[in-house]
Amino acid sequence: MEMLLPDWEKKEMNVEKAKEKAQINNLSKFSDNQIH
Repeated sequence: MEMLLPDWEKKEMNVEKAKEKAQINNLSKFSDNQIH
């Protein structure tokens, strides 16, 4: 199990980055809609 921890940490980091990107994309889309 201990050897798997680094992989899980990497996956969690990727998930967090993906969430941040998704939030940024959603915000940009929302601002675009607000402008129009």
